[in-house]
Amino acid sequence: CSWTYWVVYSMRRIIQNICHFQCGWFSFTFVLDRLVRSCRYELRPLPSDYLQPRVNQLRVELFQGSVTQKDSRLRGFDLVTSIELIEHLTLDDVERFSSSLFGYMSPQVAIVSTPNSEYNPLLPGLAGFRHKDHKFEWTRAEFRSWALKVCCDYGYEVEFTGVGRAPPGQQDQVGFCSQIAVFRRLREGDRCNVWPGNDAEDLPYTKVTVIIYPSLRDSNHLRGFLLCELFSCAKTLMTGSSVQNVVPFIPRKAEGVVQTGENNFQPGSDKLRV
Repeated sequence: CSWTYWVVYSMRRIIQNICHFQCGWFSFTFVLDRLVRSCRYELRPLPSDYLQPRVNQLRVELFQGSVTQKDSRLRGFDLVTSIELIEHLTLDDVERFSSSLFGYMSPQVAIVSTPNSEYNPLLPGLAGFRHKDHKFEWTRAEFRSWALKVCCDYGYEVEFTGVGRAPPGQQDQVGFCSQIAVFRRLREGDRCNVWPGNDAEDLPYTKVTVIIYPSLRDSNHLRGFLLCELFSCAKTLMTGSSVQNVVPFIPRKAEGVVQTGENNFQPGSDKLRV
């Protein structure tokens, strides 16, 4: 969601660690396994990430679990996003999700989106819910009621927006196609219902993989980047023309960039958990 990226960019000074919840509604285990393996592939660094390594280290961790469970590794994040997920839960599980996200994880900012059922009549050929796995689809009033209860229970304030505008003249009547709530945690002293947990036991999620992107904080990538720049400058000085194609230097350690351990992590680096 481009709106989510705008929030991250506009608050980049205070948001470094992000947790994103993604829905996996598949019923069969082999289909879910295929989805997980696909995510692992899609998260791998691109060749351009080696050509132009980022300054700060980016560490991506992929977990498999239920959003209704509390895992101590998911605490301490600046931003948590839940895009088009809660409608796949039962109403009882939505309550558990609220407790896990706002009471246990307690991020500085949380972004939750869900379909707006008032917009459905504008979608051609739609009968019923937008997806066969949806357990409900809320109106704007129902979504607002849930969000305000979360604010009251866990010490947050909320702002409502959305994506997908209605045709001219109908925006006020039906609202956005997808409605979004942006929660911001109030002062530390206003927080309530924060679960202390037991870090040694609260680990119900399964860690699927860890991916560390090339960065200039890694001496091997820094050396390769500087060599490429040096060769480019030398070629320019000798020939008077810029180098169009420079073969990237990828150190041997990069072959193991997709990891399952805890190596090569620098304190204060950026983290993203999916």
